[in-house]
Amino acid sequence: MLNPSISVAMTTFNGAQYLGEQLTSLSAQTVKPLELVVCDDGSTDETVAILQAFSAVAPFTVRIFQNAERLGYEQNFIKAASLCQGSLIAFCDQDDIWNDDKLSVVSEYFRQSDDLLVAHDFCVFFENGRQLIPSYFRNLARSGLLPVVNLKGCSLTLRRELIELVDWPPARSGWSHDMWICFTALLLEKRGYIRQPLVRHRMHGNNTSGWLPGGEARLQRLLRRFRLPPFTSSTDLDAFIAQFVGPADLVVFRDAVQQCGSAMTKDQRQRALSGLARRQAIWDFVSSEAYLHPVKRTLGAIDLFLGRAYRNGDGALGLVHDIRGRRTWMRDMALAAGYRLSASQPASDR
Repeated sequence: MLNPSISVAMTTFNGAQYLGEQLTSLSAQTVKPLELVVCDDGSTDETVAILQAFSAVAPFTVRIFQNAERLGYEQNFIKAASLCQGSLIAFCDQDDIWNDDKLSVVSEYFRQSDDLLVAHDFCVFFENGRQLIPSYFRNLARSGLLPVVNLKGCSLTLRRELIELVDWPPARSGWSHDMWICFTALLLEKRGYIRQPLVRHRMHGNNTSGWLPGGEARLQRLLRRFRLPPFTSSTDLDAFIAQFVGPADLVVFRDAVQQCGSAMTKDQRQRALSGLARRQAIWDFVSSEAYLHPVKRTLGAIDLFLGRAYRNGDGALGLVHDIRGRRTWMRDMALAAGYRLSASQPASDR
């Protein structure tokens, strides 16, 4: 069965070793895509030849574009997605293996939901023989993390409408295509989740993104899961801000709110800006001189906690870390980014 509304956006670069398995899994989909759009970023192996041979026998249209100059994986994915004609766009890595029902499940999700972006669960397997992770979402949960921190492009499908509303990230942002669409869909409260593994995500030495959050010690996991409303939070927005908004990202955050424009309600905008203010209060604190003095640091951390600054996913774990002065790495990052502010004030949770 063909789904005329879904395009698959794939990027390739010297992917001949694993590409054949991925293409075979695309052919086996119980619901076929409208098209596969591939942007190759200057491969020097057999990647393009494999794609051309596949295009001759594929049960759907295959459109292959070869970049005259290297774009890098982020801009290459943006190019591939921009060339797609379907109303739904599913990102596809060259080295994964899709479950046969991936497009069927994703298509059904969008048929029943008005979300602009959906992320599904996936299993992770390793070329070096490390034990397979059968559910990435469960792996996050064990560490007290929500599925919202998953930015893996291989698990994302978006409505074209999202890009029409917010466009791609500004060139100066440094944010990847997948991080940007995850965040903007979250700001619009139109990001959904499918808690079913639909892809076998391959980890090897050449992954462009190999970060797998989680795995902390048991006490850290327990503290992150501890909830004491209204001083801590389990909202997707707060969790995302805590995980990804550093001192260099504050401007990008405001850019995202600005680009969402009239698509955001007044309440959505207020929640976003309040979350940003709380996070900025923490960066102010860790970059201040008070953070270097145990008594002042303890009083400052308690003040921030009562001011609800730790709602941003840090919760009790952030409070304990800051009382102990364990986040000097954040201080170093802030100072390296030129973030030199005075001691923070308690953040409002209006």
